[in-house]
Amino acid sequence: MINYEVQYRATKAHLERFEAAAAHIEARPGERTSFERLELDAVRATADDLRSELAEFDLLREDATVNATNSVDTRPTGMGSSRP
Repeated sequence: MINYEVQYRATKAHLERFEAAAAHIEARPGERTSFERLELDAVRATADDLRSELAEFDLLREDATVNATNSVDTRPTGMGSSRP
């Protein structure tokens, strides 16, 4: 799970590397060996996991923004102080 912005950026960079690796494997000429198919499946699965983590962090960040916006002090004004 991603907890901080720096982890988000690192995860995004890792995702780009895994996507590039998948593209490289797919670009190999000829029929894929069973090892290459397994390798491609593993790379894609890891990329999917990273995408899920990024999406989850995006949702948490959106919720934090909404909560910060909704937490504005809503006490009535002009009521005077309860202190003498």
